[in-house]
Amino acid sequence: MESQDDDDPVTLLEKAKEEVIISGEWKQLRRELLEKIQQLEYLRGEGQLRSFSELPVEEKTAAIARAVETVKDTETAMKLKAKVADSLDRHFTGEARRAGQAKASRNLEYSRIQQCVHQSAVACSHLLSMEPHLKANLRKCFNHPLPPELRAEAWKAFLPKPKARTDFSEVLRMRQNTLQPQTIEEKRVYQKCEAILSGNSFFSELADSVNAVKAMKIVMLFWGLQNGLQISDTEFLMCIPFVCAQKANLAKERPDSNGFQRVVADLLEQYVCFMELVPISMHRNPSESAQEGMNLFALHVGELLVQKDKELYQAMQRAFGIPAARRRASSSADSASEAEEEGQLSFHKRLRNLIQPYVRKMLVGSVPMDVVCYIWDQCLMGIDNPGYQCFPYFTTVWLILHRQQLMQCQTVRDMENALLIPNPSLTVSKFQNEIIKKKFYLVLKSKLFGNPLDHDEPGARDTTDTPGLSASSSSTSFSSSSSSSRHRTASEQHSRGRVSGLGRLSW
Repeated sequence: MESQDDDDPVTLLEKAKEEVIISGEWKQLRRELLEKIQQLEYLRGEGQLRSFSELPVEEKTAAIARAVETVKDTETAMKLKAKVADSLDRHFTGEARRAGQAKASRNLEYSRIQQCVHQSAVACSHLLSMEPHLKANLRKCFNHPLPPELRAEAWKAFLPKPKARTDFSEVLRMRQNTLQPQTIEEKRVYQKCEAILSGNSFFSELADSVNAVKAMKIVMLFWGLQNGLQISDTEFLMCIPFVCAQKANLAKERPDSNGFQRVVADLLEQYVCFMELVPISMHRNPSESAQEGMNLFALHVGELLVQKDKELYQAMQRAFGIPAARRRASSSADSASEAEEEGQLSFHKRLRNLIQPYVRKMLVGSVPMDVVCYIWDQCLMGIDNPGYQCFPYFTTVWLILHRQQLMQCQTVRDMENALLIPNPSLTVSKFQNEIIKKKFYLVLKSKLFGNPLDHDEPGARDTTDTPGLSASSSSTSFSSSSSSSRHRTASEQHSRGRVSGLGRLSW
């Protein structure tokens, strides 16, 4: 194996230079050049003849330059140029050949691994299509993105909704097998799909796909027809990951083919099932009484921040303006304790307001689409397990990955601006690493597989009953909590009543 220095161009130049210096061509040209200089040894200066050694440095340099001019086109000089070219060619070409062979070997090995992964994913996809009950085995892929070849079939298994397909077929029958817009309101749905896909750089790949855009239009028009054509922006955004998951299947079909219609039906079935599992407070403007799930979600995220990044938590407190209010509290112990509780309560309410826009759309449009699909993979693989609620953890990681920006914020507006800008540097690997580094991996995996962890282990505190995204919990609200209820953790508050309609989604 070549040393690392062999890849260094400077080292290769040094080797070529050493080879040229000891060559006969170099020695011969040196001799001829010295002879020419000796011939110019007596030079005229102020009417006197002087030897070369007596000349000033500038005149010596000029004399050498004249001597070089006399030998540069000689046969010896031509031979030296050929020697230099040959030496450079052998060293650089040889190294390039070795590097190319090594790269080709690595590429071949990588391509073989990729081929095996691809073939395995395709095989698993076919198997899952025939045996959907095997979807539980996909939990072994926890904290890893599902291969694209497998994701579409996996999400289909996680989100079955046969009635949606039946309704879709009925709508097509009533509209002569087409879902082209027929009214101004329906045309607006189509235009909204185009505007959303073209308005965010993370969606550019889908926006450039005619089939992907058409599929989204059909799904959203169907959804709108089922809901009086009243569709929120969040509902449009929540469709995009499903389009992304079906992107490869959509690309294989002609837009007017039965195959395309089948893929759209799969996409529609998953989307409708998903949207019916998600509380309406996620994608519609909720009333104050419907904020309980989001309140408890923010409480859970706040607790995780305190556990895993206290410095960031305190920086966000300062930006929220909470420490100043606490300092104005009475010096008595009871008052100080009550002031601290008020500060925590105020933090969670303000945290809710800060993260709610991103939680409601499950980070779609705020992180790259491969990251969104990875996060949704983790959420969906535990959809049948009420105790597995991973989205608060991923929201916490998302905040921690914005740590550098948030630590510099002085106001709430600063934090809103820091989170508002889509961040392409947030990669799947960064989320994976933070999940492991913050010890969320063991906690979430134990919940996913139903294996309790030792509660003394860092990061293993039981939050099984913390609701993910609910609009119908019977827990005490932020605004009307008594002093004693403020001490309860999210899990303690929720233990009074299971979230209705979220037993399967479990975030």
